[in-house]
Formats: sequence, structure tokens, C-alpha cells
Amino acid sequence: MTMLTPRPLDRQEDEEMLVPHADFVEGPQPLVEGPQPLVEGPQPMEVAPVDGAGTVDNQASEEPQASRFTWAIENFSRLNVKKLYSDVFTVGGYKWRVLIFPKGNNVDYLSMYLDVADSATLPHGWNRYAQFSLAVVNQIHNKYTIRKDTQHQFSQRESDWGFTSFMPLVELYDPSKGYLVNDTCVVEADVAVRKVTDYWTYDSKKETGYVGLKNQGATCYMNSLLQTLYHIPYFRKAVYHMPTTENDMPSGSIPLALQSLFYKLQYHETSVATKELTKSFGWDTYDSFMQHDVQELNRVLCEKLEDKMKGTVVEGTIQKLFEGHHMNYIECINVDFKSTRKESFYDLQLDVKGCKDVYVSFDKYVEVERLEGDNKYHAEEHGLQDAKKGVLFIDFPPVLQLQLKRFEYDFMRDTMVKINDRYEFPLELDLDRDNGKYLSPEADRSVRNLYMLHRLISFYTYLSDSRQIVHFRALERPKEDGFSLELAKNHTYDDVVERVAQYLGLDDPSKIRLTPHNCYSQQPKPSPIKYRSVDQLLDMLVHYNQISDILYYEVLDIPLPELQCLKTLKVAFHHATKDEAVILNIRLPKQSTVGDVLNEIKTKVELSHPNAELRLLEVFYHKIYKIFPLNEKIENINDQYWTLRAEEIPEEEKKLGPNDRLVHVYHFTKESAQNQMQVQNFGEPFFLVIHEGETLADVKVRIQKKLQVPDEEFSKWKFAFLSLGRPEYLQDSDIVSSRFQRRDVYGAWEQYLGLEHSDTTPKRTYAANQNRHTFEKPVKIYN
Repeated sequence: MTMLTPRPLDRQEDEEMLVPHADFVEGPQPLVEGPQPLVEGPQPMEVAPVDGAGTVDNQASEEPQASRFTWAIENFSRLNVKKLYSDVFTVGGYKWRVLIFPKGNNVDYLSMYLDVADSATLPHGWNRYAQFSLAVVNQIHNKYTIRKDTQHQFSQRESDWGFTSFMPLVELYDPSKGYLVNDTCVVEADVAVRKVTDYWTYDSKKETGYVGLKNQGATCYMNSLLQTLYHIPYFRKAVYHMPTTENDMPSGSIPLALQSLFYKLQYHETSVATKELTKSFGWDTYDSFMQHDVQELNRVLCEKLEDKMKGTVVEGTIQKLFEGHHMNYIECINVDFKSTRKESFYDLQLDVKGCKDVYVSFDKYVEVERLEGDNKYHAEEHGLQDAKKGVLFIDFPPVLQLQLKRFEYDFMRDTMVKINDRYEFPLELDLDRDNGKYLSPEADRSVRNLYMLHRLISFYTYLSDSRQIVHFRALERPKEDGFSLELAKNHTYDDVVERVAQYLGLDDPSKIRLTPHNCYSQQPKPSPIKYRSVDQLLDMLVHYNQISDILYYEVLDIPLPELQCLKTLKVAFHHATKDEAVILNIRLPKQSTVGDVLNEIKTKVELSHPNAELRLLEVFYHKIYKIFPLNEKIENINDQYWTLRAEEIPEEEKKLGPNDRLVHVYHFTKESAQNQMQVQNFGEPFFLVIHEGETLADVKVRIQKKLQVPDEEFSKWKFAFLSLGRPEYLQDSDIVSSRFQRRDVYGAWEQYLGLEHSDTTPKRTYAANQNRHTFEKPVKIYN
């Protein structure tokens, strides 16, 4: 029996289970189930019951049935109702009506929806799918008719769907526009419907005889593995025979928790929770919401079970089922020398890229590598020799776990991408093919290595084909639930943003910008998705070896293609006479210069005088590292990690004498670290002109005036000359300018006048830095 290591729910095409000619597997294939998030409509409406509504109408056929309904609404401008329903019309055996808000549904737009006319009388679990368009006809020039298209699966929770902001009321009610003629408004609804299966009310026990596992948050990868292990009868029976005591609690005993889980999978009528099992692992809620690699979990779980089975009647079960052996060899070509090493394995990782099927993957696995030229093999007493290196199998286990390498690192995109190439499995996998080319000379040729393929298909995957529930969150509120849409995994970039725009009532989908989700940090990724830079929805959801169901959205004030031609810089402007800084988003074409940025800033802020000159600084860790030249192109400026600061150039700096010095002034404290006192900078750095012969006492007067520090506090400050982080404290009589005559090879920011005092600035709570790399938490089972 061979089992392909399962992957998370969204990648069920890789979840195969290969079974040898033996009665190890019984019954139909497992179904992974569990509660799924509900799809939310743009604006759910209150639905009034329809008098005389019938019972369940005829079932719609599998093929869509289409029809147009036209509604002429007379005396439109004199309507004195909040909402208005059309007459009922039938499409595909289903009853529909159009719902409008003549004065807008809390917006200055006509609001219009398609509504299920008999939703109040339909039985529990009903649903219907419709692709439809709603239109307001222009009765003067038909080409100006406003028509909007969408699609939706209607249910008891969402019995209407449409557009809250269909068209501006000012345009609708303008008689010269042609939408109201003789005070009549003509509305059209084109509707095509088909019957679909309701995933949420699907009874897997009734339909298949099996139930699945509930998802705790991000445990679909674990559920797939547990389902697969459950459907290996030998493994399941071994779990049942693991000794437990009457004092054991499932939440504290892995054997008892796994026994309980398997029992419930066999006999329960509804999907089974996994919380007892994960508690027995020692996992908390954080672990349950952290996606892991399913192969890693499989190895850790099997190791843990192998340890728990020691000294019991089922000792050795894991080895008997999953352990195989292969031989690594290096064989010299020109001399009689061969080195071999036998190794065991519990799973095999097979290449997918460039391989059309599993046989080609095995061919690549045993492919011979030549060791020659600079890569010759050192064959002990024979010295460097040409050789061939490879691997052959000594024996295969009853359960062969194959890990498909569906993900690889893309250097151009700086991310892990999924290999979506077609990949085939035969119904029978013959590993003795071609006269046993995969087998080593030591292999027992009397053993038949023939396996049957059983594909592990989840309902959700079977029922919804390639559908995906995607949860959209506003980027500025990444922790808050937003709305959900049911989409196809092969939806194009344009399809996705159009659906989001429809939900939000936005006319221009190109103003939607999406950002992917980091499955490990549970935060948005630092870089948004570029306009049409991905082929389909699935590419937007992939994060390394995980698939997310979350996307973040922004509504831009200009179309994304136009925005991508611009560079946006976040600049903190420091006013000459005010304490606080103003944060500005400066957006200019990428070929613009720093001078263009400063000119743009002048139009947005209040200056001390009309002819004030500005400069742009680069600040990092409370030090000034650079003054940008005016002609530097902004496309070369990175504001992701460094702070950009704009400020007026003081008049005294413009009149520097030949012996004056423009020095960096930084605030610092001293902190103990590793038994040493180290300088720690804080606060806002600034420049100060030091005149020739000026003493520290003179400089202190100007600094106190500039920073407006009270006498009592300022008297506690210390002043030091710092070079490469080493302070030399100054006395009031010291000539400050003499200290800055030095010219080191280091930057000016490493030689500065330091103001040592306590940091009294308010402590701010910063959100998690999205730019820092986050790493997957390793799988651990603690108990």
C-alpha cells in the first residue's frame, strides 16, 4: 500500500493514496469536511414575505436558463417609499423579483438588487446560483444605458445581491439625461440560473457513509493527514490496541485521543472535532492557527507514536508500515572501487517540475550523476577518480509516502511559487518496471512492488470543484473581519478585482489594490500585488508551502496602473518653529527628483517665510545619514526602512564662515549591555553650526533655546564629543570647534555632539513590523 503525503485542503490535487494488492483499505474514500465561512453579500436586505408564495419550486436544470425581465416604474419621482419590489418573475423554475431603493440605501445612489421572491417559505438548506445583470435603460440614447453584471449563490442567509451604489441619484433624476422620461424609469434584469449543491448543508454521512474533521483554524493540513492514516486499517487497528488506562484523559494522552478520534470518525453522524487531539499534543490556540508543513507533522507524529508503542503489543507498527531502504552508492569508472551506504526512509520527495508523471519523477530520483573534472571522487588509495553516483532501492514499505515537490523558490519574484504543471499518476504504480531499474542488486526480486492508486479527494473539493471562499480585509484594519466572496481558483486577476469592486459598489475595479496574506505572521505581506502581475486567484493565495484564504484590499484614489508609474514617499516634515512633525505622502512620477519632492512639499505645508529653502534627509536609528542632492532621482530612494525627513535650512547654515563647522547633534543615554555601558541614541537628531573658538557654554545657550528645554531639566544634561560610539565629556570652558577638526574615514554621523539625558518622550506602541522576515514555527508535539 502506498500513500501520498497529504497536503492542506486547498491543494487536494496532490493528495493521493497508493494501495498495493492487499485488503488493507476498505470502504469509500475519506471526505474532509468542516464548517466553512459564510459568503457575505454586499448589502443583505430585509425581505418581506410574499403573499401566496408557493412551496419549493421546480428544480432548475444543470444548464443555465436565462430570461429578461423588464420593469417600467411610473411616477418614479413621486415615489414615497424607502424600497420597492417588482412583480415576481420566474427563471429556471425559480421565483425572482427586483428590489430598488428609489432614494438610495443610505447613499446618494440608486440601490438595486436581485431578490429571491419566495425565500421566506423555502425549506432549510435551499440555495440557487444566478449570473445576472441589472440595468437602468436610457430611453433617449440606448448606448448610455447603465448595466452592471455580477453572480451570486443565493441562500437563506443571503437572499438578495446587487449594487448599493448603482448610479448617482443626481444623474437618475435629471430629465435631460434620458433615464426618466414622462417620469417613468425602465429597469431590466437579465438572469441565468442553475442548481448547485449547498456545501454547508451537505450530509456526508448520508451520501458517503463517512464524516470528516472540523478545521480549528488552520489545521486542514493535519486533517488531511489524519484522514489518510485513519483509512489504513492496519494503522487504525494498531492505534486501537495501544494500551490506555481508565484514569487517562484524551486531552492528556495521545493514544486515547487518537483512539477517540478514530472511533468518532467511524460512528459519528457529523464532522468530528480535533481539539482533544491537539490538546494531547500540548498545542495551544496559537499552534492550531499556525499552518505547518504536513510532511513535517507526519514525521513528528509517527516518531511520537513509535515511541508510545514501545513495549506494547503494537511495537514496531510504524516501521512495518512506512519504513523502506535505499542504497546510496559511488562507483569508480576506471578502477575497481565502490562505496555504498544503506539508509532507511519513511517518505520520498519527488520532483514535479519537468516531470510529466510519477515514473519520470522516479527516473529522476535514481538518475546517475557523473563525478569528473573538478568534481572527481577521492577513492581512498586510488586518489581522485571519475565516478558515478546514484541511489537505488533495496525495499519499499507497505505504505509508501510520496511528497510531491510542488513548490520552489522563484528568484525573480523573491517568493515560493507553486508548480501547477500537469502531473499524472497511473492507477497502478509498478516499481518493478523495466527489469527493476529502480532496485539495487541487494533487492529481493521475489517481492512484487505493485501498488494501486486511491486518490484522496476532500467536499468540499468534490462538490465545489475549484471554488474558494476568500476573506477580504481592509488593509488599514488587518485584524478585523471584512467580507467574504466565493470565487474560482482559476479566476483571473481582473475577475477577482471586479468581484471586489462589485461588492464595494466601486465603478472602477482598477482602483482596487490587493495584498497577500502571510500565513505564518498572520499579517499582510509588505508588498502588494502589482496590476495583473499574477495569472489567477490561486497565485494570490500561495505563501511558501501554504495556501491562505485571506486577501487585503485598498481602494485607491487613482487607478493602480497609473499609481505604479508613480513613486510614493512618506516624508516627515519638521517645521522650523513647531515641535510636531507632519507626515506627508508625496506621490510623483518615478523619474522625478528630490527637488521636485521639496517643491511638492512647499505646496502642502506652512513655511516660516515664502522663500524658505528645504532639504531632504535620511534618518535611521536617530542618526542623520544623508542629505539628498536636489538632482537625485526618487526611484532610487528607499523609505521602507529609513525615515525621510524634510526641514527648512536655517539661515545661519547658509552663512557658514570658512572655519565654522556644521556638526551632527544627537540625543543619547547609556545602557548596560553584556557588562558594558553602551550608548543608545533616541529622539530627533539635528544639525548645529559651531563657530570658531566657541565654547561649550556658548553652544549650550543656543541648544537650550533651539530645543526650548526648561532650566531645571537642562541643568541635568551632559555634553560629550562622540566618535564611533565613545563619549568624551566636555566642560563649559572647552572649545567645541576644536573637537571637530578631525577627519576620519567614517561618516559624519559617527562623529557628533552628544546630549546625554533621560529619554522622557512618550513611548509609542508600534504595530508588528511587516517588513521583517517571519519564519514558520516548527512543528512540535510536547506530550
